[in-house]
Amino acid sequence: MASNEEIIELGHKVLDSEINALKQIRSRVGDSFVEVVRAILACKGTVILSGVGKPYFIAQKISASMASTGTPSIALHPVDALHGDMGRIRDGDVVIVLSNSGVSSEIVDFTRATKALEITRIAMTMANLCDLVLDLGQLEEACPMGVAPSTTSTAMLALGDALTLALVELRGFTIDSFARNHPGGSLGKRLSAVETMMRGLDATAVVTRTQTILETLGIVAEKRGGAAFVVDAQGKLLGVFTDGDVRRLLTAKSGSLSEAIEGSMTKNPKSIEPGASVEVALDMLRTHQINCLAVVDADGLLVGHLDIQDIV
Repeated sequence: MASNEEIIELGHKVLDSEINALKQIRSRVGDSFVEVVRAILACKGTVILSGVGKPYFIAQKISASMASTGTPSIALHPVDALHGDMGRIRDGDVVIVLSNSGVSSEIVDFTRATKALEITRIAMTMANLCDLVLDLGQLEEACPMGVAPSTTSTAMLALGDALTLALVELRGFTIDSFARNHPGGSLGKRLSAVETMMRGLDATAVVTRTQTILETLGIVAEKRGGAAFVVDAQGKLLGVFTDGDVRRLLTAKSGSLSEAIEGSMTKNPKSIEPGASVEVALDMLRTHQINCLAVVDADGLLVGHLDIQDIV
């Protein structure tokens, strides 16, 4: 049985092979890369990625990344295309074909079929198939038999990321645009605006500076929040009263629940505007080790609050 050290060495060997492959394709990023980027930027239609076997899985990933960052894109299997789905490709599109060798029959037949269309054909391969070529060079697979896609698929994936993220920079794609393309899941939450996740004034414990601590605690309990926000007559945020303030107050002295909240609140509390991203708000909550964040408008008027429980 192999020792722990021998197993680790096997892992290192594969990773070293893939690192060397990335260094090799980095040296090949030049004029052809520029031409491909410019062709995609000029595309008025859709960027279609295709491949057979493992390259098709890489094509799907690159296509998904492009679509989520402002470049309309779909993945199309060449067999599906040859059996009725060529209609997905229209004049003006860009087709990128991923292939280790460029000689598989499905890839060759698919590429030939696209020549009847007014499109730009790009190959990410070791062979010259199309109008433009992103040449990977001669890469040796990391597997002992030299056949299982490993270094080649890593190289394709990395080059696809390079294309995608270069396009992000050149298009001026913003975090707001990214958020619109990721409305679901935890990522969607973090990228959305604070106003989409905050609790409004009707669900926020709001008190005036003259109300007592006991009254404030009652309002916090009623709203089932973690803090009370103190405002002036116009609704401008003055301070916050949290669970931590309660503990500090009761530890320091007793019989003070009838005092006005003004003397025990934390002044100049942390706040955020409704249009800021939840990601920024979450960073503030964690940095300052607080559970609630006041949400105020441009005039400093309280419009609600964000509770960390609603985010994580």
